[in-house]
Amino acid sequence: DWAEFWAWTVNDFLVENMRALKAGGVQAPVTTNAVVGHCINNYLFNAADTGLFAWTTSDGLDALGIDFYVLDFLQAYMGILRGAANGREFFIHETNYLDPQAGQFVAMYCFAFGASGTSFWLFGDVHDVPARGSEKIFEVIRAMDDEDLQHASSPVSDGVALWYSLDTLYLNDALSGSPESYLQEVQVGVAALTRLQRLYDVYADRQLREGVPAQVQVLFAPGVVAVDDRALASAKDFVQRGGTLLVPPDFARYDRYGRTRSQADLAWLKNNPHVQRFDAEALRVLRKGMTVKSAAWPFNWAALALSPALKDIGEKLAAADAPRVRYLSAEGELSPRQAALRESEEFLYVFVDPWSSDVTVELDGSYSQARELFSGARLPVTEGAGKSRIHIDQGPALLKLPRTR
Repeated sequence: DWAEFWAWTVNDFLVENMRALKAGGVQAPVTTNAVVGHCINNYLFNAADTGLFAWTTSDGLDALGIDFYVLDFLQAYMGILRGAANGREFFIHETNYLDPQAGQFVAMYCFAFGASGTSFWLFGDVHDVPARGSEKIFEVIRAMDDEDLQHASSPVSDGVALWYSLDTLYLNDALSGSPESYLQEVQVGVAALTRLQRLYDVYADRQLREGVPAQVQVLFAPGVVAVDDRALASAKDFVQRGGTLLVPPDFARYDRYGRTRSQADLAWLKNNPHVQRFDAEALRVLRKGMTVKSAAWPFNWAALALSPALKDIGEKLAAADAPRVRYLSAEGELSPRQAALRESEEFLYVFVDPWSSDVTVELDGSYSQARELFSGARLPVTEGAGKSRIHIDQGPALLKLPRTR
């Protein structure tokens, strides 16, 4: 209870500040960096202690902001903010880049996943600003200077959502002094979804108590063992309407206060074709190979092999819509690339990360032409078996394709 109380206390303070600013004449939307990347990476083991969560401390503010530096989890951070914002704008108030490609990646993909702006912090002597990195970011800005992309498009998700359990996090913290073991489950969960090139959303149990959003077809709940009664009822309703719940063996064993649930309360989870179990221990083994704080590129999740455990997750995710985009290696396998799409009524936009080399972008449907916005070049499109393919020699790339009707 203390951890949650602290989060709401911070929120009260921030909302009072916002009201004071507006009473003083401020007319611009007011926000602050009330969310930190600790909500996934547990930096210094204080994720629960900071209380800075998108769903609590930003409640009532005009917009949301985040600080983060572990770029492996960029898609998850953006999914958290996009879901918690519920239509509000959100911003990256503080991040950094360690090389020019990393700067390009952040500038491209924060926007791809819905952010309204990104602020890079460059520490140390101002004269040591890496000019080459700045030039590369300006290349991204110029490539994304497209009227339809900027003002008419929105991020694409494919019906998969990750369940972020504040109840499990708080219980884990109360029992052990740190939510580390739960957050490791979250880390490998989002890494698996990213490696499988899924375009996913993220919802906290606080949101799910009001019902699972209609666009969600598969709800993935790595590490979720503590679930309050309202969230569990929402999960049951979701399953009854045909959604798929992908859970560990001990899902919902406890209520939010750590009390063990009766078997009768959990009976609906058994022998239910819409409730799929995954091998949680096999995912934990994968997590041990991830060096979360590493600054090395490519990403740590890129090192995840397409193991039987990961392929099993992929097969169970097939209950959702098929991925709209796949990035394939020369051998035709899923390349370890960060997937991202935006679309408007007229166009589909495909983001290809700066580390990509000899990659084929495969899209569902028929597309007759593709323009690459960094170079302005028209790229050939190969069609067949209901798929369209565009080969990319080297990233970064941003493809603009007229949508078929």
